[in-house]
Amino acid sequence: MNSDSIVKIIGLKGFKRFEHDAMSTRFSLHLYSNSKEKIAAIAEEAFRLVDNLESKLSLYREGSDITRINRARAGDVLRLDEVTHNCLLSAFEVSAGTGGMFDPFVGSEAIKAKGQSIPRHLSDLQIPSQDENSPVIAIDPQNPFVTKLEGKRWLDLGAIGKGAALDTVYDLLKFWEVPAGVLVGGGSSVLVFGDSPQNEDKCWTLEIPILSGKPRLKYFGNFALGASGIGYQPNHIISRSGDLINEKAVVMAKSATVADALSTASLLLSDNQIENLGNHDSVLGIYTSNEMRVGTFKD
Repeated sequence: MNSDSIVKIIGLKGFKRFEHDAMSTRFSLHLYSNSKEKIAAIAEEAFRLVDNLESKLSLYREGSDITRINRARAGDVLRLDEVTHNCLLSAFEVSAGTGGMFDPFVGSEAIKAKGQSIPRHLSDLQIPSQDENSPVIAIDPQNPFVTKLEGKRWLDLGAIGKGAALDTVYDLLKFWEVPAGVLVGGGSSVLVFGDSPQNEDKCWTLEIPILSGKPRLKYFGNFALGASGIGYQPNHIISRSGDLINEKAVVMAKSATVADALSTASLLLSDNQIENLGNHDSVLGIYTSNEMRVGTFKD
């Protein structure tokens, strides 16, 4: 795997690798199959799916669901793509679980932090003030609809977009009965599924090179990893409610969406707060820069 990835999977002999640029990064799919032609066609379909997701989830796309929400007027009811709806539900859940440290409504601050110009399709909107805290949307938990409220802050799902893309690609690969794979989104998001075909015990052996001591772990079945940190992903940590406590964080979870969101939030959380997150059913483990393992990477 790419040396810049947060995880090195030991033993990918026999896997076929496919790459594609999207969401301002590079996606790599390592897929196990006996049919080179069939798996190539499946990978091509997966990358078309990623491109379509970017068109729905990106703050920077004029016709995206995110732009539609940001441009909507108070009282407007919008129907969303199912992936956008699920991504929002995950974002709200993580925001609630982290006391608001993960905040999906920092779009204008993110643009400023990255030194970017306001996208043309948002340039006529008033830039939200720093003390704006009014609720922005109300979401229907069962159906893909949101209602725009009075809040003016801009929605940005960039912090969990790659994770959501990996989860959606996994659903596609499961439909096509791909037995095992390692999916990588820009190095900071990784999803592993199936039984390792390289080991008799069917477990995955992984090394996490960005952590102290480069810990090597064994794990059975499916898992996802997300990483955030100063220097690793410059200018992507935007906080309206707290200072950085940890320089880096790596989260193992049952979904890449949750792993991405929590790895960002964990940079702002104390050890006690992170320990509480470790009790959540979807969280498998959290490492932080204080070299203390919070929670447990179950193996």
